[in-house]
Amino acid sequence: MTTTTSPTSPRDRAAARLRWQLRERIVAEGLPELIRVDTAARLADVHKATLWSWIADGLPRIRAGRCTRIPVEELIDWLARRVEVAG
Repeated sequence: MTTTTSPTSPRDRAAARLRWQLRERIVAEGLPELIRVDTAARLADVHKATLWSWIADGLPRIRAGRCTRIPVEELIDWLARRVEVAG
């Protein structure tokens, strides 16, 4: 018998909801696995400068010459780890 565990804390539930919502947007928009900084900022609903500060704080990125790409799954995990629940 297989049992599924659901997130128990409000923060875990909020993080799971955020992951689901972002993945739905990614599928709906047909985004690739690696996205540009401006696309990542739009997806996260923040300014590009904020995304660059997240990169400085450790958000994973891939650089090829002058091009910077953000792995979509890394962005989703980054945002989900930083979810705060209003209370």
